Amino acid sequence: MSGVKPAKGRGPFFALGLTAIGIAAVFASLPALKANDLKAQQPSPSRDLSTASVAGLGAVKLPSYSIRLIKQAPDRLKLKGLLATSDDHKTLIGLVKASFPSADIIDRIRIAEAPDADIKLGGVSYALRALGLLHAGSAVIDKDGVSLTGATESSAVYAEMRRFLDAGPPTGVALKQIEIAAPQQTFFWRADVGNGQVRLTGAVPDSNGKKQIETVTQKLFSDLTVVDQTTIAEGAPPSWLDAAVHSLEVLRLLEAGFVQMADHAIRLDGRVSDEAALRKIDAMADKYPRGFSLESKVSAQERTGLFVIPKAAAAERSPLEPAR
Repeated sequence: MSGVKPAKGRGPFFALGLTAIGIAAVFASLPALKANDLKAQQPSPSRDLSTASVAGLGAVKLPSYSIRLIKQAPDRLKLKGLLATSDDHKTLIGLVKASFPSADIIDRIRIAEAPDADIKLGGVSYALRALGLLHAGSAVIDKDGVSLTGATESSAVYAEMRRFLDAGPPTGVALKQIEIAAPQQTFFWRADVGNGQVRLTGAVPDSNGKKQIETVTQKLFSDLTVVDQTTIAEGAPPSWLDAAVHSLEVLRLLEAGFVQMADHAIRLDGRVSDEAALRKIDAMADKYPRGFSLESKVSAQERTGLFVIPKAAAAERSPLEPAR
């Protein structure tokens, strides 16, 4: 007989050995499984980068300020952009109100609450002075300088803007981009009253019109010195002379101020002594020739009066369409 035991006889011991081996393998694999679980829980490289970026935001230097001042109308401004601190914001609002005391200000400035407060006041003041010369436009101010865009109301104001820009900005302020559109050709005339005189500037249609305007001015302002600096030019709209004479009659109600005409658009600005004068101006506003519109901003001691005859309403009274 052979000494080798049949396979049947080895079954239990063989199975027990396999079981022992299996148990050892399971225990040996536990550290690996745990390591795999931990590895699966670790963020991917992209998530690591994102997390590191978020965690490191405190070390990133945010832009300290970038603001945009938008002049939507002579007495309406909109402020947008980012400032570093609330103190910078208060400073900006103070400068804007000092430059445009009666303006309606729409404030959309955001505060970064950054540690640096390095707003350049010289750049802001320079931009506000430029906006004062623009009929409409905007100024962008940031750490790199000032950019200006917009248009002036007349050739005379455009020339004044050019002189302002040629004088240059304050020390330490750079001009990055300037886009000031030259005004379209308009028939412009203006009368200023104050400091003991009436000064006439701009254009009149002919020598007879020039003489008539000067005569009316001397009659209405007999107690003041009349300085006539007007020139003769073509392009006056119909009924211009009647509108100019009526403008002088309205100007007579002011203690100081001006009236100006640019084609069909008339603007009155200044101060009067009382409410009665304001009511007279209200009544005289409807007596302009057809097709002319009056925008009047006149202040009295009791209140500030602002009324506007829309150009659309003026056009309904007249077949003439305002040129502006």
